[in-house]
Amino acid sequence: MHKEYDELMTEAAFSTEELEQLEVMLDMANGQLSDSIAMLARWAEDDGAIAAATLTAVDHAGLTMTIPDGGDGHRPLRLDFPAPMTSLHDLPTSMGSLLAVARKARPQEPRTSMEELLDHDHDELRLSFCTVTDVEVLSPQLRAIGVSGLDGVTSHGGDQSVALIIDRPDRPIPDGLDAKTYWEMDDKTQPKGSTYSVRSIDPETGTATFWVVTHGDDPETISGWATTAVPGDRVGVLGPHEGISTVGDVASFIGVCDETAFAAVAATVDELPPELPVHIIAEVEQPGHEVPLTDRPGVEVTWSYRSEADADAPYALATAVRDRIVRADDGLFVMGAGESRCLTAVRTYLRQELGLAAGQVSLIPYWRQANP
Repeated sequence: MHKEYDELMTEAAFSTEELEQLEVMLDMANGQLSDSIAMLARWAEDDGAIAAATLTAVDHAGLTMTIPDGGDGHRPLRLDFPAPMTSLHDLPTSMGSLLAVARKARPQEPRTSMEELLDHDHDELRLSFCTVTDVEVLSPQLRAIGVSGLDGVTSHGGDQSVALIIDRPDRPIPDGLDAKTYWEMDDKTQPKGSTYSVRSIDPETGTATFWVVTHGDDPETISGWATTAVPGDRVGVLGPHEGISTVGDVASFIGVCDETAFAAVAATVDELPPELPVHIIAEVEQPGHEVPLTDRPGVEVTWSYRSEADADAPYALATAVRDRIVRADDGLFVMGAGESRCLTAVRTYLRQELGLAAGQVSLIPYWRQANP
């Protein structure tokens, strides 16, 4: 019954576009911020024995999760936000507010992943007005966009991201716009922006390159803008922001990615120790769409193709992971990002079937296919 209630609440609260975004956000939270969700459950129930909880729905007033019912099943747990959200844009702040209340009640709890992320204040990010310097077609689905004008930024290395913000006639980037003002703007006035991984950045020259996936030529989207961008165009760059995935002391590394995460995985691989064994499992639409991912010597790349998937194995990337990773080696670290349902299948295989520890797997959903 609670699932039907959650679905009704979610559908009543958000638009179709927001619902698609919300599905990805829920997948990401359950995959990457599970310790934060479990802490909220322990606080709400005043039960330190709750080891895991699953976020199932969000509406403007709060969120719903499921927790163990003491037997073999689960039951719903509803938490209201301290103040209702005005849009989905407010979700990180609203969850952060809940965590702040939980932290005061349970100060002995270890710091959680979301708390660490929220420690990086958006106000500290720089909003730079940049100029496109070059555009390279890497594949039918991928453009490399080079920019200049990032003077004074700090590179976090490896997996890091920026928000690209574009000028549109009905939503121009206001002159003098800063990061704080941008985040406080409502959905109707905020210039169009979207988050992308950084392929490379040079703080000394103030230049950077971003790999942008293209799917259509709608000029109101960053993807559409990238298909027509030319040197001299103005673009706002907010960041860079340090990524979620960090590689510690590991014995081997495997990157898992589709085009949306090529830049994040490749930039991470570039900075790994030269003696570390590295394998990348990458997915593109069809043979002939492969791109050079990294110049680092000794990197083995396995390509998979969405066009070759079928009903029995709908995710080519997940199939390639099964074929390549067949045991839970000590010291193995698997990092990646891509389509949400595909990564759920990969995570389930690695964690539940192979038995890799939570600290050995970092998979982040970047997007969700509408009709898999």
